[in-house]
Amino acid sequence: LITTRHERKMYSLKFYEQHRAETIEGYIRTCGAVLANPTIDNLSDFGKFSGELFFYVPNELYELVRNLNCLIRSREYDAANELFNTLCTALTKKPPRLKKI
Repeated sequence: LITTRHERKMYSLKFYEQHRAETIEGYIRTCGAVLANPTIDNLSDFGKFSGELFFYVPNELYELVRNLNCLIRSREYDAANELFNTLCTALTKKPPRLKKI
């Protein structure tokens, strides 16, 4: 039972951080799966994460993510693969967006 306001905030922040990590990892995993094997199932899984990712990545990466999503939807997988590698590198250098409490 969460009793204090501080405990509620900490619980909410922990949940946010866990969901953020799962979303970023899910996007990377499903994007990589699409680029390796663009099946309907892989594209469907990718679609579940492609919009939600914007809640958790820094604003500076929005255009990169948008372009990658467009390339995948256009089935331009060679160009998408290059952008995917760029995004993965950028995600390791930029801290994820934090929740304001």
